[in-house]
Amino acid sequence: MIRYHVLTWLAGFGGILLVLFILSLDLRIRGLLVNTLYLALGTVALSLPVGTFLAILMVRTHFPGRRLAVSLLAGMLFIPLFAVTVAWEAGFGGSGWWTQLASHSLSEGIREPWLSGWRGAIIVHGLAAVPWVTLIVGVGLRAVESELEEDALLDAHAVRVLWKVTIRRALPSIFMAALWIAVTTSGEMTVTDLFRIRTFAEEVYVQAAVAPIEIDNRPLVEGQAGLLAGCGLCAVLFVAALAVCRRWIVDIQFALARPSRRLHLGKKFLPLGVLAGFVLVLLIGLPICNLITKAGLGVQQTAGGPVPAWSAIQAFKRIVASPVEHRREITASIQVGIAASCAATVISIWLVWHARAGGWRFIWMISITAVCLITPGPLLGLATIWILNRPPDSIFAWVAWLNDQTWLAPWLVQTIRVLPLSILLLWPALASVPQTTLDAATIEGTRRLQRLLLIALPQRTGACALSLVVCFAAALGELAATVLVYPPGTTPVSVQIFNMLHYGVDDRLAALVLFLFLSTLVTSYAAIRVSPTRANQKDG
Repeated sequence: MIRYHVLTWLAGFGGILLVLFILSLDLRIRGLLVNTLYLALGTVALSLPVGTFLAILMVRTHFPGRRLAVSLLAGMLFIPLFAVTVAWEAGFGGSGWWTQLASHSLSEGIREPWLSGWRGAIIVHGLAAVPWVTLIVGVGLRAVESELEEDALLDAHAVRVLWKVTIRRALPSIFMAALWIAVTTSGEMTVTDLFRIRTFAEEVYVQAAVAPIEIDNRPLVEGQAGLLAGCGLCAVLFVAALAVCRRWIVDIQFALARPSRRLHLGKKFLPLGVLAGFVLVLLIGLPICNLITKAGLGVQQTAGGPVPAWSAIQAFKRIVASPVEHRREITASIQVGIAASCAATVISIWLVWHARAGGWRFIWMISITAVCLITPGPLLGLATIWILNRPPDSIFAWVAWLNDQTWLAPWLVQTIRVLPLSILLLWPALASVPQTTLDAATIEGTRRLQRLLLIALPQRTGACALSLVVCFAAALGELAATVLVYPPGTTPVSVQIFNMLHYGVDDRLAALVLFLFLSTLVTSYAAIRVSPTRANQKDG
């Protein structure tokens, strides 16, 4: 396992580098970087305790309704961030039903919405990140050796063993969860653009939207070198973190096959179960209720003037009609998402298989993972535009035609954005293929590609299927880069929702997002059915 002082030194060294880097920048770029750091830390501070609490209850206790809760949280993993944003904005944002009802009931007029500014950005990001924290920390708790817990139980109470042994052994997973949330939050601009918070990713998008993109002739933003250097610094830190956690990530696949001890919660711990149920209702039930309420909310004329009124029939009609009204956007997004998920899975299989040998191949794999994950979506979109927009007299002019007439650019950026997810899913799966089996095949004269296609992949079909499903869901919700590169004509559903969100959440938008919620829950159920754990149990 990982030594904790290594993590401490890594965090301290990264913090020193980050402080020195911030102090070396000009005032404007320094402010953008500080805002990005503040948003990431606020998101981690909100999501990490809540997600860790849920992970302990789901993985290490006999929590009533545990399987249902796990299924619902797994479904929330696939909900795009823009859909989560719409769900919360529909209730407590500027155009939310709660805000409208509160303003109507107050004689002094409209007050500031509950979700606005920094508060809104951190709360939405934090609540959307809780399922990811629960997943990562839960896997770490599942990987703790039961032998250590059984020995400790001879001398201490079960709750003390949980605190002193289990959680301490799972600290690397908590560290990885915090790192993942901080990195992914820093590269997003959906929430910050809605709540008017300036970060690096949001600034690049705004600058690209208000002026023509001419990377060769002028800087995109003032201090662009600072942006690139900041992304490079984060990439280096992320590579170092992955290298430190390499052994832990590989051990996960074996740990999931071991039996895990669970605590029986007595009556004195009943409030913890009630609190967990409240958190689940807050994370899942309330956003869905917001969308249903907003989809059926209208205005009724009375003697005292117009008042808000809700109709179940109107909500049902809107939800049923939503996929028909937006069928072109949904179809185009599904097609690009399928292509991106297939490409990312194939590339990940090739990278992970070669990384088994270690050395520079492993460094190459984690470097690609870090760069793809760290690069802000708008910056990736601008780089793609610069690469594909070739002049008419160039020998690569046909690339510009593909960029204007096909979905090449959205497919490319979505593949790059979901590639880290696929690598992190397939890394422990392919690394756990028994080396003795591969050595026996080598003696028989099989080549590396044959060993991959005929031996390794048939044993890990569940992991590959899970990668396809997860990457498809992530590609379908990708917005930060797709909003800059999609061709004229049909608009991707993520961009359509993003554009509609800026005019307020109306009944049409709420119905469309609710349809995506229901579709995503079905997709998550399929992902659970083909998960590597189930596949390995079936094979075993």
